[in-house]
Amino acid sequence: MNVNLLVVDDNPADRSLLKRYMSKAGNVVHIREAETAKDALTILKGREKIDCVFLDYRLPDQDGISLLKEIYDKESDLGPFPVVMLTGQGSESVIIDAIRYGAQDYLIKDNISPDTLHIAITKARELFNLKKKGSEDKALLVHTQKMKAVGQLTGGIAHDFNNLLTIIFGNTRLLEVMLNKPKPEKSECLEKVKVIQKAARRGAELVKRLMLFSRQRALEPQIINLNQLITDLDQLLQRALGDFVEIHLSLEEPIHNINVDPGQLEHAIINMAVNARDAMIEGGTLTLRTENVTLDKGEAEKLKLITGDYVCLSVTDNGLGMEEDVRKNIFEPFFTTKDPGKGTGLGLSMVYDFVRQSGGAITVQSERNQGTTFRIFIPREDVKKEEKSSEEAQEFSPVTGGHETILVVEDEEDIRFLARTILQEYGYTILEASSGQEAIDVVLREKQNIDMLFTDITMPGEINGVQAAARIQSLRPDIKLIFSTGYMSGTLPDMDLAGRYPMINKPYQPEELLSMIRKTFDG
Repeated sequence: MNVNLLVVDDNPADRSLLKRYMSKAGNVVHIREAETAKDALTILKGREKIDCVFLDYRLPDQDGISLLKEIYDKESDLGPFPVVMLTGQGSESVIIDAIRYGAQDYLIKDNISPDTLHIAITKARELFNLKKKGSEDKALLVHTQKMKAVGQLTGGIAHDFNNLLTIIFGNTRLLEVMLNKPKPEKSECLEKVKVIQKAARRGAELVKRLMLFSRQRALEPQIINLNQLITDLDQLLQRALGDFVEIHLSLEEPIHNINVDPGQLEHAIINMAVNARDAMIEGGTLTLRTENVTLDKGEAEKLKLITGDYVCLSVTDNGLGMEEDVRKNIFEPFFTTKDPGKGTGLGLSMVYDFVRQSGGAITVQSERNQGTTFRIFIPREDVKKEEKSSEEAQEFSPVTGGHETILVVEDEEDIRFLARTILQEYGYTILEASSGQEAIDVVLREKQNIDMLFTDITMPGEINGVQAAARIQSLRPDIKLIFSTGYMSGTLPDMDLAGRYPMINKPYQPEELLSMIRKTFDG
């Protein structure tokens, strides 16, 4: 990412930290600095190219919210510009005001890392472009709604990760003890390895689910089994809803397949579940029910659907219920019964839009003190899908190695060591580089002796993996190329080049890497 930033912060140490982190994230960064709001306004009025403003809340001459208002004042002659608010304590009132007055995102200083900075800039610029297209209010509030939902899941995900890390740490220690015995029992060692692998897979799925849930993107429908999605989501839901809400599943088997965006469907379920939790003030039961249904002409007309087979998902709570005037407006944008600052009124509106875009319908049944039931109807998908467990999905066909030479470019030493070990075990000759510039130097030195470049995308320094690959391709147009990344594709830099070549997502299995490399060589 080539980006021009303005950092408005009176603390030199904080400004220095941001600069260092941005460099580590593999970006080409040009940073202007301002210690006061007055200095910032001088720079902004100078019509310099500014891609994003990092704005501290506490400034010597005025607070960050006041400066934010000036930046977004329609009567002023400023930008406006994408803004990310920086706060020291994560005050909810500051965050709400920041989003309300135009900031695209916020970061708590103690939680800043190279990755969070990279994602914050990407998202801020995306949301800013949405505003230019006339979607300002809704884009900002949708982002706030999603950030709130992600925040509600954070504690539960941290809990699950700590459990998984306990399993991994404990079993690696046991494995170490067992291998130090004079005659290690092979079967017992393999058992520990399988437990570690299973925990790692579960961790990878948690990361994938959270990234799918939090990213903003167009719908990406795929054929799924709704029962499997709900079963996988159950534990995460329980963490989000807390100990006072009991979740009951009633899933019809076999259930028809449906064609929807799984990440957005999970988002919809969590939205409805959180609303249900808020309606059950003293706790209660949330029931998720799936069933195959056939809509006749009369039923279909009421739902504005065509006749045929559907999968119905019901979300039922035994909470306070709704009055008729609330029920009639529940799917309207910005309609909310919550106190100011407690909700945007977009949650159920977003669910409604998603369901309609997926070719379905949603209804609500509720009475005061009688609880609430939301029912979502999604068309049956006739294409058959072979169901596999997460463990079965990890199985790979037998792989073969080769004798080609591969340049592995990765700034994380342990990951580089892992890739080298895997590939050498299968006969490949490996060269290594820890940065984009070092990779270019290796190619210049080795000339024609390298058959493939296997490079991470995001690396420290002025040249990231994509930029290094472009330079190397100009030197060696015939070289094979594979990218690796820990990001979702929507947040990656320089996707014009990276999107044209094979890409493997971290964490990857050895068999997955070997299979992709062999396929790239032979294809």
